Amino acid sequence: MKLSFKLGLLPQLLIVFCVAFFLGDMLPPFYRSLFYTISLQIQEILTFFLPFIIFSYLFACFLGFEDNVIVFIVSLVVFMVVSNFLSLMYSYAVGVGCFSFIKGAAAELSAQSLRPLGCVKLPKIPNDYALMAGTALGVFFFYFRNKTAQKISGYMKSASDFFLKRLFIPVVPLFIFGFMVKMATEGALHHAINTYAPVFAAALIAQAVYIVLAFGIAARFRFRDWKRYIQNSVPMAITGFSTMSSAATM
Repeated sequence: MKLSFKLGLLPQLLIVFCVAFFLGDMLPPFYRSLFYTISLQIQEILTFFLPFIIFSYLFACFLGFEDNVIVFIVSLVVFMVVSNFLSLMYSYAVGVGCFSFIKGAAAELSAQSLRPLGCVKLPKIPNDYALMAGTALGVFFFYFRNKTAQKISGYMKSASDFFLKRLFIPVVPLFIFGFMVKMATEGALHHAINTYAPVFAAALIAQAVYIVLAFGIAARFRFRDWKRYIQNSVPMAITGFSTMSSAATM
């Protein structure tokens, strides 16, 4: 009888965090720099391909609509503004309430700065250009249907899916580990956890309440969809917190 065991992404990320927190500054300097270099190189590759991913998903998304694409775009912008306003007011109220927890302790950071062994820099296209191009071409070919455009959008979306699911997601724990090791080496990780633990706890609880409620509304409070939405967002949340990189989170 053959037994197989597969550890999910979320447990992997939690293990990475614990290893970096307790053992990150105990690794030999060469290996710390090596892990940090790997993380930086993965980030360079991701930011290089990110405009293509954004363009392909937007292009395919708009071509997949059957009608009312303009209504969708206008509604999306309106709801984004409303959502950002509500979340800003909510976070401000929570932040004011958490200021009393901050003791004003000085950061006891290490004098040691972790430097990469080297990193191949790749050219970058601004994500805004990909966003505007994907939207414009998607709307254009929505009104002027073209079989060639449909095929190209399908190929591009498949390529983006392959890159994210088969190439990037499997190395996310390694990608995060290098940045966590850097924070541990410079003392920022331990200081942040030890000094601002109450603030972090309050922020995490406040965010959890807000996100769970927002996903509940989106799922119309159907438990199965509600649970699926939350599970899909957890790895992205951990990636964003641990790397402080919006590109990696996207």
